[in-house]
Amino acid sequence: DMGGGSTDISYINPQGAASAITSIAHGSLYFAKYLEQHGNKKLEEYLHKLLKPVAQLKNVANIYPVGGSFR
Repeated sequence: DMGGGSTDISYINPQGAASAITSIAHGSLYFAKYLEQHGNKKLEEYLHKLLKPVAQLKNVANIYPVGGSFR
């Protein structure tokens, strides 16, 4: 769930059970400002750092973006 001020990432296993993976205290508004100030490459590096907890997931077939930023 990515909103303007935060991003929450969950994993839903094949049986339908959800578990929280990570919560980031930044959302689309922050990332837009970061992009404006630092450019694409720096934003990409920063996102890789923030999303390290998600890197443990291998062979994820589907990603479902939700939240205000994706509407």
